[in-house]
Amino acid sequence: MKIFVVWDQTTRAIRTTLESLSGDPPTGLTLNVPMLSPDAGEILRDVVLAGIQGADRVVVLTDKPNANVGFETGLAYGLGRQVALLAQRDPLPDWLREPPFVNFLVQPVDGANAIEAVLKHSGVWNRWDPRLTPEASDESSDSTLFLCPSRYEGQSLKRAQSRRFETWRTTPPFEFNLHDIPNLLRGVERLVWTIADFGEGADERDGAENAGNGVIAGWFFADVLNRHGGSLTPAALAELRQRFYVLRSQEARRVVDVELFEKPFADLSTFTTLLGEVASAPIRPMLPARTPKTDQGGSSHEREAISGVRALLNSRLSAGGVLDLASTLDGEGPITQAVASRVGNKGAMIDALLDALGPTRSLSLDFLAAAAALMPGSALAIQQLISASPPTTPTQGGPGALPNLQDGPRNTGRIFGAAHRLDRTAQWGQVLEGCLGENHCMFSLRGESRQGLGLFLERLNFYLTEKLKAQRVFNLPFKIEDECAESGSDWERRMSAVLARAKPGTAADHLNNIAREVSVFFVLGQGLGPLYNLNEVQERGLHEFLGKTFPDVLFASRASLPVHMLVPVDYDPGGEGLAERVAAAAMAGETYYNDLVNTAGRAKTSRRLLHYVKLKPVTFPTWEEVEAYLDNSRPHPTPETVGKIRADFEQIISEKSTTFDSLARRLDRHLGGT
Repeated sequence: MKIFVVWDQTTRAIRTTLESLSGDPPTGLTLNVPMLSPDAGEILRDVVLAGIQGADRVVVLTDKPNANVGFETGLAYGLGRQVALLAQRDPLPDWLREPPFVNFLVQPVDGANAIEAVLKHSGVWNRWDPRLTPEASDESSDSTLFLCPSRYEGQSLKRAQSRRFETWRTTPPFEFNLHDIPNLLRGVERLVWTIADFGEGADERDGAENAGNGVIAGWFFADVLNRHGGSLTPAALAELRQRFYVLRSQEARRVVDVELFEKPFADLSTFTTLLGEVASAPIRPMLPARTPKTDQGGSSHEREAISGVRALLNSRLSAGGVLDLASTLDGEGPITQAVASRVGNKGAMIDALLDALGPTRSLSLDFLAAAAALMPGSALAIQQLISASPPTTPTQGGPGALPNLQDGPRNTGRIFGAAHRLDRTAQWGQVLEGCLGENHCMFSLRGESRQGLGLFLERLNFYLTEKLKAQRVFNLPFKIEDECAESGSDWERRMSAVLARAKPGTAADHLNNIAREVSVFFVLGQGLGPLYNLNEVQERGLHEFLGKTFPDVLFASRASLPVHMLVPVDYDPGGEGLAERVAAAAMAGETYYNDLVNTAGRAKTSRRLLHYVKLKPVTFPTWEEVEAYLDNSRPHPTPETVGKIRADFEQIISEKSTTFDSLARRLDRHLGGT
């Protein structure tokens, strides 16, 4: 079992205890004690977060109140880890009897032998269980939570805050503990952690309230990370800079983990100015919350997916490639060290890599993208791993809800098993490669209406919003009420409207703001289905948008992260001319945009290039694609059932009006789908 140790690094006695335990660890335990020996990289990302995420469990060992220990404790709980709370003092210090530790068992220990004895008992571990979360707080309350000590300097700071921003939330005036923190954070979209000084001799080290508030701050930090797959991705970091503020009195000790977010102040006037800056910064709604993954091994689909990652790495990478992949992820940090310690046995190196990452990050986009970069031609295999577990249909209107297909007259208006899950692998592989690349990308997709292009778009929308969290999807409607887009400027206004949601500014301004934090994916369509049957004026307007207007907006936006656009067109048999002309317009847009970039000087402007990808037509699946779908079905169909499906497949393709819909219906009937 791998254990990460959160500890007070300013206490010599605790250091000595941990040196003893690390040199002679308890049987069956591997201890990761940060900063006990030289570490490298960024403290929060490469030491603390990597350590917690790579551990099976977390031990917190402390004595006097320490805000950094509090922060890491909240981080571990918020990331779903099992935690044991230990104090190298007996009796327990008063601060471990105050919020948020009220009525929570903390084990007193007096040295290495006592710690070893305690860790043998399963009852010392506890983890936040979302089923025990109390009812949500009043949704009408302010979304900013202000944390600050209530005495000495903190009392003056709280007075200043309450007079200027009286609607901000604060910690409750009654006793609360760790189980109450999820409810305390319910609806909170911005947290201000104020670290204040206290009177000389009134408290120890960082002070009880600063340390206790650190637990809440760390839990909120983890909550934001959980909405980005549990990793400190560029998008997660950008979001944290808008939601997580640390205001520290210059008389208070630094909190090392959060120095990147710290704003120090020397007096009350500076503090109130900082509060004003925080209050004036806009807050976007949080991404949908997701329950953090725990150390229980994950679902069967997750375990199968990780097994698939292991097999792919083993077949496509040399031992040196595995080490290069680890180095890409964290330089010379603990992940690379774990892999390097197994050099000479490629299988053991891969196991060390995946164990260090843990299940959350082993299936995250940043890891799989790094792997794809070292394994040319592997994008399709990686996409299949990402979507290995069949998606379920979310409830109508909830987070990740699927589009209402009734809006498009060419769509089937129905969501059912195989039609939603059966991959068109040729198209998926090309879309994934475009999304994983560093450049902007424009895709054109075409297919006969009877082959269910609308259903392909439905699954693509689900995949981009639920699986590929680094993308934010916007649907650009061809028709708004009774007005159809007939020019490039009509399409630009639609882009501005969906990006800005009634805020002033140009499409380029809004795209710049969003693409600083997350990649953007536009899908053009009629309703939420593909484009079709445009008249001459409408088609000319679409060509203008793809060939000039969109490239101009993209160039003016200076988008930091990649921007993608999909233009789907379906048609009746023999009517593919529109699709071909759309492809030509998109190709012209690629040339026009890249000429703009090259004229301005790419190195000077740091702009990405624009690539056009003409996806293969959406056609009837091959038997090999059907077999791949059956291989991923659970429970796995019997050979007899597969034989019946094969016979049905041969009959369907012999019919004159073969449709994707008819195949999906047959599959659902054989497999018991809905």
